Amino acid sequence: MPGDKRRAIEARLEIEGFLFHQSHISAKNVDRLRQHTQSPDPAVANAATVVLQVAVIAPFRRKRLRLLRHARPDLVEALVELNLLPFTPKEYPVDLDDGTSEPFARESFDARTLEESLAEDIPF
Repeated sequence: MPGDKRRAIEARLEIEGFLFHQSHISAKNVDRLRQHTQSPDPAVANAATVVLQVAVIAPFRRKRLRLLRHARPDLVEALVELNLLPFTPKEYPVDLDDGTSEPFARESFDARTLEESLAEDIPF
């Protein structure tokens, strides 16, 4: 495999690691992302630029996507376009009135029907 292609793949994996595998994007990680923005590969440079903006707005992984969705939905769309998110913005969890979220809320959901179906499956 050519060296340029290998370095681009490694850089992309490193960028994804900052976004998903670390609980906090540290100052050293931000410096590394700045280096990646100067990459000769435009895909790596674009991904690093978007993740760098994410790191400035929401450096902690917990509730990062919720914060981005409210503060900068354009960044979420950019993450989807760069294939850095495994889902599209239309699949976001729905915020409920009490501040919590239901992962895949459906309007046709009937809790009583669910409880009845679960009761039928229990052998005792």
